[in-house]
Amino acid sequence: MKNSSGIEMYRGMVRCRLFEERVGELFVRGGTAGSMLHLSIGEEGPAVGVGFAMKPGDMFTTHHRGHSIFMARGADPNRMMLYGYSYGGFAAAAAAARSGGASAGLWQCAISGAPAIDLERIKNDWGEDRLQRATQGNTVAGWDPMEHLQDVKIPWLIFHGDYDRQADTIHSRTAAARMRQVNPSANFRYVEIPRMSHQLVQMTPEHKAQFLNLILDWTSNNCGNISAQFKEPGLATTPSRRASR
Repeated sequence: MKNSSGIEMYRGMVRCRLFEERVGELFVRGGTAGSMLHLSIGEEGPAVGVGFAMKPGDMFTTHHRGHSIFMARGADPNRMMLYGYSYGGFAAAAAAARSGGASAGLWQCAISGAPAIDLERIKNDWGEDRLQRATQGNTVAGWDPMEHLQDVKIPWLIFHGDYDRQADTIHSRTAAARMRQVNPSANFRYVEIPRMSHQLVQMTPEHKAQFLNLILDWTSNNCGNISAQFKEPGLATTPSRRASR
C-alpha cells in the first residue's frame, strides 16, 4: 500500500470517529430522535477498508451500526437526513419537530412515510376494547411531535397511503392541518397516495415508484448543506478516490 493511501484511509477513520462522537453527544443531550443510538465507534477500520476497496458498480449493505460505512463512502455530514417508515416515520417527525431546539443543525431534512405521529391518538385508540385501552393505552407516553410542530425548522416531507388503517392516515392529515396553522412558512409537504395501504406486500409497483420518487426528489432539492454546526476539523467532505469515481 502506498503511504498516500494509508494517510487517506486514516483521515477517513478520523472523520468517521468525529462524526460518531458528535452524534453521541447530541443523543445524550436529547438532540436526536428515538430512544436508542447504535454507534460504530471502534469499527471505523473495517468500514473505511471496505469502502476503499470497492470498485465502481460494487454494491454493499450494512448492519445497524452503519454510520461509518456511509461516511467512508463519501457521505456529507452536512447533508444528513432522517427517513423512516411507520414507527421510523414517527422518529423522522420527532427529528423535524426538534430541529428548532435540541437537534438544531444535525438533520438537514426529514421524511416520514406512513407515520404514527400523534401519541395522544395512539393512546386513545389502543386496542379493540375498553380493557385494552385502560391497561395498555396508558403505557403510551413521551415526547409528542404533534405538540411541537411550530418548532419545525428543516424541510419535512410526509407521504401516506389513503388506504392505511394500520398507522391510520388521520395521523398525517392531522399533522398537515396543524402545520398549516402553527407553522405556515415551513418548508413542508404532505402527499397522500391513492389506494396505497401500509405494508409493502400490499403495495403495487406504481405505489412504490411514486413514494421512492418523492424521496429522491425531496433529498435532491430540499436537503442542502444548510448546517452551521459541523465545523469541527476533519468533518469536511473528503470522499476516497474510489468513492468519488
